[in-house]
Amino acid sequence: MKFVSTYSDGKVGVAQELARYFQSKGEDFVFLEHPLVAASGSGSRLTEFKAGIESGRRVFGPAHGGALGHYLRCFLLTFRHVRRVRAGLDLFVGHSNLDCIAARLAGGRGLRVIYVSIDYTPKRFADPLMNFAFGMADRLAYAWSDRIWHSYPDAA
Repeated sequence: MKFVSTYSDGKVGVAQELARYFQSKGEDFVFLEHPLVAASGSGSRLTEFKAGIESGRRVFGPAHGGALGHYLRCFLLTFRHVRRVRAGLDLFVGHSNLDCIAARLAGGRGLRVIYVSIDYTPKRFADPLMNFAFGMADRLAYAWSDRIWHSYPDAA
C-alpha cells in the first residue's frame, strides 16, 4: 500500500501527480488531502484506491480553533490514518512538516518517508512563537525523512 498526503487547495502538485501515477499502475494507496490554512473552511478528504480504482472516500468537516486548531487536526488525521494502515504501508509522501512527523511517529522506522518541502520561509507567521514551533517542525521533518524533495531555490 502507498500513502500520499498533501496540504492542498485543489491545485495540481507533486502528490496529485504521484496519485495519478500510482493509479495508472494499478496500485493500492490512500490519498489524504488537507486544505491550506487560507482555505480552512473546508475539510480534509481521504480517498482510498484498490488496484488503481477509487474504493472509498471520507470527508472530514473543517477544523475549529484558528490556524493552530487546523494544524493540530491535520496532524491527528494523518497520524490516525497512517497508524490504521501501517502494516501494509511502504511509503509516505508528505507536503507538510507536520504530516511527515505524524507519519514517522505512527508508522515507525520501517516506513519510508519523503518530505516534499514546498513552502519554506523562515517567518511564516506574525507570531514569533508559531515561527519558532514551525522552525522546529521543519528541522524535525528534515531529520526524520528518508528523502527530501525541494521545489524551491531557498531550501535550507
